[in-house]
Amino acid sequence: MSATGKVLRHRPMTSKPARSGGGGFLHVPIIGHATVHLHDDLKETLRSAMKQSRRLVLDLADLDEIDMTGLQLFLTVRREAREAGGDLYLVNVPARHEMKIRLLGLADLLRAGETRAAA
Repeated sequence: MSATGKVLRHRPMTSKPARSGGGGFLHVPIIGHATVHLHDDLKETLRSAMKQSRRLVLDLADLDEIDMTGLQLFLTVRREAREAGGDLYLVNVPARHEMKIRLLGLADLLRAGETRAAA
């Protein structure tokens, strides 16, 4: 149990075949909180997902809260994915989180799309 009283759960699912050439993407629903309290859990999940595919699509539809630590982790994983020839996309971003991302000037960097098709 986290300090916030919520448990972060992730369910990585391959939406398209994740080929070594990077042709597919790995769909990773982020459920709960992406905050400083759960940073290590989320970091481990995202690093594990990157071992399966260099192209990640993070589905934030069920994300309750995100702070600067969570956003920084998304940026770090995006950089690491790009260095490995892949990328990271955000989809189904709730309006309250999309506003934070846009106000911080991160929308283009995180490629925050409304649907998985945008990724």
